[in-house]
Amino acid sequence: MSSEPPKLPFLDSIKNQTETSTAWLQWVAKLIVHRNWVSLLMLVDVVGLFLFKPKGGLVSEALNLPPWYPIAFWLTFASIFIAALIIAVRNYCREQPTPPEPTPPEWTAIKGLRAFTSKDAEIFKRLQRESDLNRCVESIANGDFRFGILMGLSGCGKTSFLRAGLLPRLKEPGYNLRGVYVRFSDEEPLKTIRKAIAKALEIPLDWLEGDFLQLVTKAVEAARSPVVLFLDQFEQWFVHYKGVEERKPLLQGLKEWYNEEVGNVKIVVSIRSDLYYRLNEVQQCLGYNLGPQDVFELKKFSPQQATQVLKAIAETEQLGFDEGFLAKLTKEELADKEDGLISPVDLQILAWMITAQNTSELRAFNGNAFQKFGGVEELLSRYLQEVLLAQTMKTRREAAVKVLLALIDLEQQVRSGVLTLEELAAKNPHVQSQEIKAAVKWLERGDVRLITPVEKDNSMGYELAHERLIGAVMKQANQELTNVSRANQLLERRVNEWLGNNRSHRYLLPWWELRFIEKNKSHWGSKREKKQHLLARSRRRIYRFASVFIVFALMVVSFTGWLQFTPQGQIYRVYWSITNPWDKHFRNIDDDPAAEVAVAIANYGKWEYAFQLVREHIESDGAKESFLREFSKVVPLQHNTNQAETQLKEALALAKEIEDSYF
Repeated sequence: MSSEPPKLPFLDSIKNQTETSTAWLQWVAKLIVHRNWVSLLMLVDVVGLFLFKPKGGLVSEALNLPPWYPIAFWLTFASIFIAALIIAVRNYCREQPTPPEPTPPEWTAIKGLRAFTSKDAEIFKRLQRESDLNRCVESIANGDFRFGILMGLSGCGKTSFLRAGLLPRLKEPGYNLRGVYVRFSDEEPLKTIRKAIAKALEIPLDWLEGDFLQLVTKAVEAARSPVVLFLDQFEQWFVHYKGVEERKPLLQGLKEWYNEEVGNVKIVVSIRSDLYYRLNEVQQCLGYNLGPQDVFELKKFSPQQATQVLKAIAETEQLGFDEGFLAKLTKEELADKEDGLISPVDLQILAWMITAQNTSELRAFNGNAFQKFGGVEELLSRYLQEVLLAQTMKTRREAAVKVLLALIDLEQQVRSGVLTLEELAAKNPHVQSQEIKAAVKWLERGDVRLITPVEKDNSMGYELAHERLIGAVMKQANQELTNVSRANQLLERRVNEWLGNNRSHRYLLPWWELRFIEKNKSHWGSKREKKQHLLARSRRRIYRFASVFIVFALMVVSFTGWLQFTPQGQIYRVYWSITNPWDKHFRNIDDDPAAEVAVAIANYGKWEYAFQLVREHIESDGAKESFLREFSKVVPLQHNTNQAETQLKEALALAKEIEDSYF
């Protein structure tokens, strides 16, 4: 039989004690890693009671404690216990489910960056556009009207004018017209028009087939009255269809409609005034000649009009206001410095900021409320910043800014059109789709309204709420985005500028931008090959400049070293200093070193400059005698007797100038 090894109880005891101690240390480490301050504080309290209690503590029993020790111990013990209790209460409160956010009020007159709709027709009548509406409606209702243009600066309210002004007015008695609102985006134009007609006239989409002329003909049949097509944001057609061939289908359809002289179909094109020149292509194709009654310019508000608009908003929303302060505000603060006018979108943002205040006292149009948010300078930037600050986590703010940037065409500084969640995610491959979805959901909220949901191909798409946001978004991006995101955005913008200018070398990256991009770039995104080409060419240009600079620097260093460290260079420096009337180097030199320099020059063969140096810069007879003594050793070495004679005469003349008989 095999004998079992003898059991050693003390080894088992050591093993158990080691395992217990290890488990205890791991438990403490876990508390520290997870920052469980309540348990850690209570651990300190328990250990303190076990070791340092005034009576019965393991350590305190062996010490001679002072009289004040018990009071200090129990105060410390109680403080630690109270601190643990406070932290526990705070943690418990945080774990409680937060109540649902209250639904923001649905403002009637305050839309922020969104446009008014036909539901807002009554309040829109009070917003100082009545005379413009009357003129437009009367022109459109005229039997001779066929084609017209509504233009205005970005932010002047063209979309609101169409949706809340013209469309409801055409429904009033006396106008036998049916308006159809069409909002252009990156979607194919004929498809957009087809969907808008089907929605406005409540007819099946399948019934509307064919080209543009067939579409409008069927629209008239369905409406049983003349139809007015309002083509809003017409500049998007030029943005997303850059080539002439891409724009040809719609142009051809417009030309056929115009040549057919279908009197029961009228068209009004809405376009930004800074892009009005793009309509030259349409005019050349159609051959129309518009009169002054066919072109409507929607201008910004005068200070007086802006005052009445803010007053109407305040009265509608039951907000306090000071009309005298409003008049001063619109004239001195809101009015543009160049034309003295005020953009409607600025009024809406100002009103939105007022309503965002917490107290009823500050939610008013008066000096006190205005002072709260510091005036109107950079109004849009402050508005955007305040909205984004609601996202306390930097990663969420960054995701929101990236979504806003994706909705901007950085090359042309316009909206990039309607993008779905999938397209937004594709533009931000380094951001998780969940973050993109959460950012979009937050940005479209009623109390944020920075993007607008738009139906696109039977799915939901999103676009920037207003082009006036573009500058503010770009500015905010520099503050919120990480270096990696900024590098990717910078590369995207620079490659577009480079390609748009025929790859001109003037648009290559400077060294600081190249270094920043190469250091922080995390992905290529679209146009990978073009971006690589831009970086390579920029790098080559910088290398060429660096090579030229290095060669020049080496030449300068070599010449300086020759002057400083070679005898010939040192003599040349002295020689140049003597012959240069602007050089003051030898004015303050000591006599003895000057005499040594003069001897060196004489040895080099420039004896006439040596005498000039002695006469002009040496006053000491001893230094002159030292020079003559050394110079006398140079004269016998001359092979030219005439030159030697001249040198001796110069030396004798200099010797006569020595007054001290000792020398």
